[in-house]
Amino acid sequence: MVNRVLIRLKVVQTVYSYSQNGAGNQSAAARELSLSLSSSHELYFNLLNILAELGRFAKLSVSRKERFSPDTLHNSERRFAGNALLAQLMDNGSLQRNMDAYDTEWIAESGIIKSLYESVMDSEALSDYVQNEDYGYEADKELVRRVYKTVICGNDVLDEALENQNIYWSSDRELADSFVLKTLKGFSRENGAEQTLQGQFGDPDDASFAEALLKASLENESEYRGMIALHTKGWDASRLAMMDVIVMQVALAEILCIPDIPVKVSINEYVELAKMFGTSGSGGFVNGVLDTLVRELRDNGRLTK
Repeated sequence: MVNRVLIRLKVVQTVYSYSQNGAGNQSAAARELSLSLSSSHELYFNLLNILAELGRFAKLSVSRKERFSPDTLHNSERRFAGNALLAQLMDNGSLQRNMDAYDTEWIAESGIIKSLYESVMDSEALSDYVQNEDYGYEADKELVRRVYKTVICGNDVLDEALENQNIYWSSDRELADSFVLKTLKGFSRENGAEQTLQGQFGDPDDASFAEALLKASLENESEYRGMIALHTKGWDASRLAMMDVIVMQVALAEILCIPDIPVKVSINEYVELAKMFGTSGSGGFVNGVLDTLVRELRDNGRLTK
């Protein structure tokens, strides 16, 4: 699930941290990047596991009510407990194997499943599902996707629990959500408990891309910062934010040292990162400086792609 968009973001964050710590140990920076990327994959599995835990909670709630208070058991709860996709997810071998390797105590300790379950029971998604009386596999799958989008995405209680658990997860949440939804869309009844989940890297070359991008960014820091400084003399110092410089530093590393990525693609990606990390004017500022640097590099024969 780790793609190049996320890798660029993580490299920028790692280079910034490296810079703030006095430009120390490059090996430590590489380990930090690796840990950060691994944490993104761990978040993806934890979010899928939360859905599985909701399914287990539903089954337990229905069982208890059937035994002790059948009058309080509603059809909507019974239907959610019998959801075919949730059952498939609960039995998924890949999810179980990965979750066995992670610390999952925080889920129980945070009380997040009970809170989310109550929200699901009150959700428009579940109400519509029951009213439509379509309980086939595709309807079950669409219900889970709607529940994820409307109850789990953007849930403040869950966001706080995730942030408390792992410092990397807050910035990774949006992308992880998109991969969870993509995974759910790809589920089919025929795959049963062996439905394929996302591996850590979407492309086998992405791991080497991350390593090469960080290495080039750090080893050529002085050169790239010097190039940037020559083309920012006329800018107000207050606008030349450190994060803008870091974004351009990593962008130059990709433009000069990663041969298979078109320059236009690189510039567009780092302009978006500048907008994310910087001020309201960072996108235009970074775009203008990078365009000028690229023209100069081509004129000097250093850039041929």
